Amino acid sequence: MTTYRTQEELEDAAKTALEDFERCLDAAADTVRSFEYEIEVRWPPHKPPGGLNGHGAVYAYYWPERGAFLKVGKAGAKSSQRYQYHHYGPNAGSTLFKDLKKECDILGIPCEEKRLKSWMYAHLARADVLLAPGYDPQVLALLEAFLHLRWRPRYEGKRTY
Repeated sequence: MTTYRTQEELEDAAKTALEDFERCLDAAADTVRSFEYEIEVRWPPHKPPGGLNGHGAVYAYYWPERGAFLKVGKAGAKSSQRYQYHHYGPNAGSTLFKDLKKECDILGIPCEEKRLKSWMYAHLARADVLLAPGYDPQVLALLEAFLHLRWRPRYEGKRTY
């Protein structure tokens, strides 16, 4: 796996992945009229993104110090809370926060809730792909699956790679 040491390197990796995904999408579905997106990369320390405002999103958490993707997820247009905040705390279903907390001793990161949340902002990068309003939900799901295969995040649902 390639390690991305700067924000620019992670942005380039995301752009390359999306170019490859577009070729996959062209081969898979001739009924997709357009695939419009923008990429936002937040390097550590980072702040949570703004609301989705009708966009769909696929987001990835990356740990530059370890050169590892930790989680890839998706959020539909009406899931701004999941996109913005849920992964940074213990109060939602499947979150990166909960995955990290389970392995905090193994990973050598803070286990206390307040410190772990601060650690996530200070040490993790985010790569977000925002799909234009009116996106096809199947394209959103396929993009998430494509990035799971591409980046092999450590935590994915109940599985760990």
